[in-house]
Amino acid sequence: MLAPYPTLRREAEAVKGHHERYDGTGYPEGLRGTAIPVGARIVSVADPFDAMTSDRPYRRAPARGAGTQFDPEAAAAWLALPRPRLLEIGRQSDDTRHEAILGILTATV
Repeated sequence: MLAPYPTLRREAEAVKGHHERYDGTGYPEGLRGTAIPVGARIVSVADPFDAMTSDRPYRRAPARGAGTQFDPEAAAAWLALPRPRLLEIGRQSDDTRHEAILGILTATV
């Protein structure tokens, strides 16, 4: 979907690779560790957080998986956020929550 837009190359890599798993068992290419684009490694941590704090037709249990599903550094960055801040982000409207997550990601990359 983003491929026709060369200016969104990094974003397209993040979207394409956010289901890769740090241990290599993900998809679409089965990439492992640092072979996964850094944007995709970050989104792979942010996306489950958003899924767990958004109203959706399903609810997932808290994500665990640093070193298997998640990049250990990206997961550590999320876990380092103070719990009150995570809860505050989780209570925000979708638009505000997405802006907060984007702000955290851009500040840490």
